[in-house]
Amino acid sequence: MAAKWTAVAEGIKGYAPFLNMALTSDGPARAEQSAAMLAATLGCAPDELESKVKDIGNACKIAALESFLAVNLPVDPETQQAREQLRQMEELHRDSITKTTKIAWTVAVGFLAILLGLIVLAAIPGTPKILMDNGPLGLLLGGLISAFTAVIQYYFGSSSGSALKSTMLGNAQQKP
Repeated sequence: MAAKWTAVAEGIKGYAPFLNMALTSDGPARAEQSAAMLAATLGCAPDELESKVKDIGNACKIAALESFLAVNLPVDPETQQAREQLRQMEELHRDSITKTTKIAWTVAVGFLAILLGLIVLAAIPGTPKILMDNGPLGLLLGGLISAFTAVIQYYFGSSSGSALKSTMLGNAQQKP
């Protein structure tokens, strides 16, 4: 293992398994060659790689190099294992997005349906005031408002920026 590149490999371990493998387990010559490719991709000297891989702004460039390596590395057991690990990570991410979207739609439709129901119920003459003010429907509406607010915050708040970054990384990995 090329100990010289261990810190660089650790910095990209979570999202670039092929590059990590090339830097750590394929021998010193392969590690130097991989480090040189990474440095050229990031536009820096190999000695500057440790700080460059920590910069989130370089994640798309590293992901593009990772995609290139995923396609062009010779298939050996370690490469196959890394490819399988990457495929599983992508599948988990895709499943997570699908589940999150279904839950969000359920909360949003439920909120709007209950709100519409309360408006209709309030318009009916003779509706007991206790149902509308401090009763169970008021509690239900309060809970749904909280859930609806969480959904809006997730899709349009700080989490949307994180999701956008993940999408950009995924798109960069698909391009050779």
